[in-house]
Amino acid sequence: MVGGLAALTLVSYLYATREATLIPVMIAIALYPALPVILSLVVLKNG
Repeated sequence: MVGGLAALTLVSYLYATREATLIPVMIAIALYPALPVILSLVVLKNG
């Protein structure tokens, strides 16, 4: 649900701006909800 919402926001923002330089920012925003999951996996792996 959150991922789909983020993707939708991302697409509409890309259409609104059409700036190729913002693509890394968009990717970062899209991946932001996954950060806690990635961090916890890293901690569990190292722990």
